[in-house]
Amino acid sequence: MTEGDHSVHLAESGDLSKLVDLHFAVFEDDTYLLNRFGRSMVQAVYEWLQDSEGTFTVVAKVHERLSGFAVVSPRPYFGEMISSLRGPLLRAALRRPWVIADRRLLARLRDYPKTRASSNEISAQIAILAVHPNARETGTALAILRLVIEECQERGWEKLSAGVYRTNSPARFLYATNGFTENASLSTDDLVAVENVFAETS
Repeated sequence: MTEGDHSVHLAESGDLSKLVDLHFAVFEDDTYLLNRFGRSMVQAVYEWLQDSEGTFTVVAKVHERLSGFAVVSPRPYFGEMISSLRGPLLRAALRRPWVIADRRLLARLRDYPKTRASSNEISAQIAILAVHPNARETGTALAILRLVIEECQERGWEKLSAGVYRTNSPARFLYATNGFTENASLSTDDLVAVENVFAETS
């Protein structure tokens, strides 16, 4: 898919290191708390997501340069990911023991929105959506989200959800204008859960 100057398509295997580089260009420690464990921990997160069954990544590029991406899991992923990455998480904590005392991080690990799915429903989650600061307000996020929705529908998935910071008004507007509604029962003090139901289950 090409929208304006953006080439938007599914990621290739060689994009992983570029995703991590862009991650650190976009997310500060206060907005992605696992950053505090260091690059090796974030790299482990992206490797886990890449290897997770059914997960896909959409990338946006301008002249072959990565300008944004979204990683989508076919199921609520966070608890499974943290459990699977206990080894890297422990090693990272040993290297940076002061991080363990971060009450905000511990609260986030405990309270991260968990979308509930019925047994006969595929409830996908946008794990990460990032746009380079220089590519904001250029339609990059919209182009990525449109392809994400299209890919989910082609796969027959019924629902797509995400967590967005309450203070991130542009992201909340993006989701609201593309079929998502906010779910207060799954939200936290910091994060708002948004959902887009593509088809009602019978």
